[in-house]
Amino acid sequence: MASVAEGKIFGLGSTWPGLAKRLRTSTYNNMQSRFHIVTLAFDRVFDLHRCHGSEGTPKHTLFSFEALSGRQFGVTILDHPRVEDGMHVTAVLRKEDDWQTLMGWVDRDNGQLVPNTSYALGNALLPLGFLGWLAFDLAHPDESSKHYVFDAFAGLFGLGLLWQFVSSFLADRRVMQLLRSIRADLQR
Repeated sequence: MASVAEGKIFGLGSTWPGLAKRLRTSTYNNMQSRFHIVTLAFDRVFDLHRCHGSEGTPKHTLFSFEALSGRQFGVTILDHPRVEDGMHVTAVLRKEDDWQTLMGWVDRDNGQLVPNTSYALGNALLPLGFLGWLAFDLAHPDESSKHYVFDAFAGLFGLGLLWQFVSSFLADRRVMQLLRSIRADLQR
């Protein structure tokens, strides 16, 4: 089965005019430098492993594949989506031609969205815990707990963790918007 490699970067040689036009709008301008779109067929899938989640590790699938563009080893995708020989996908990669940075794909055969992101709201508990502890400590000072320097570092650390969570969450949302946009163009 022949593989297809098209539209590597948004708006640059994309074979979907509607998608290229929509990606040039202000909504997606900031995404053009961050994500790359690749469409191909998995000519051969091998080393397929369905891993069940354990403490701190979500369930995921590890696989390698061969396509017209070459072989890719050790690709990871969350959950257990359909991965088989001959399937066609349009993938979103964080770095060009680096499948280790896979953000998700649209299965071109059935239109299924397969995000490789997780909206883990539990990740917000750590920074919010730091900030809550800091607020409590500052609201209830006593003579033995005047650790202003430590409180300042804890507050900055908590804000840094919160910033990382929020920026990751927003990036995940942008990837989902992009995948939905790709799927909408496929259904036209």
